Amino acid sequence: MSNIWIFGDSFAESDHPLSIVDKPDDYTTWHDHLYAISGEKQHNFALSGIGSMHIMDNIYDKIEDGSVNDNDKFIVFLSDARRIPFNFLKSSQDEVNVSYYYEEVYGGGKKMRRKKKKENDSDSNLDDIEPYKDYMDVFYETCKKEIERYNLKSILYLKHLAVIKKLKILIFTCFNNFFIFYKTYKISKLNDSDFKVFDFPLQRVGVKEKYLNGDECVNHLCKKDHKILANIMSNFFYLTAFDEKFSKYSEYPDETYVYE
Repeated sequence: MSNIWIFGDSFAESDHPLSIVDKPDDYTTWHDHLYAISGEKQHNFALSGIGSMHIMDNIYDKIEDGSVNDNDKFIVFLSDARRIPFNFLKSSQDEVNVSYYYEEVYGGGKKMRRKKKKENDSDSNLDDIEPYKDYMDVFYETCKKEIERYNLKSILYLKHLAVIKKLKILIFTCFNNFFIFYKTYKISKLNDSDFKVFDFPLQRVGVKEKYLNGDECVNHLCKKDHKILANIMSNFFYLTAFDEKFSKYSEYPDETYVYE
């Protein structure tokens, strides 16, 4: 039996902050649904607030230290590449904060930080990045094109892994900002029986609030859609034919909010 390796942000974290202590005991997340289907051990390295660079660093570590076996399974949630894990940050939550700064200065700026809710991590503070803005500007101005294409290059690296290590890899992108390159580079042509980039970013089915129609939401998904997400994984990994239609879908979600 192979292992399932999970990498990502708050869409994937097994103990996401929105799954608060009063979460009903019978609340079943996609992780639970998938385990019920497969019985395979899950190694989850997802963490709320982190960006794609941090996520890929976790993948590099596990590949290069020999933890991953041939024929294992990967589920990768590629987050916002603008969430840079600068070495001066006090908390992974600050990766979200630097992405707000990027959007304000380099992304057409909607003053996104003003929309920011109180940070989940008490060690995180928007003011913490103020002394480092010149440093950040040099990096962003130098690497803007690389940042915009970071998820694209990460997908190509993961495709390489699928081939050389015979891994089955399922990738979800989380935000719309990657999809400006989806058609340009014909990403869907990379898909085969061992590798798949899901059709659209999870932002389009995600929920910003803790509750939707009175039901608690965890990992930005309503309860029904946890089952749908697990169905998508099962259909890819185990060739089942479960329903893949999400209960909520928005083609153009509110871009002024960045999920934790």
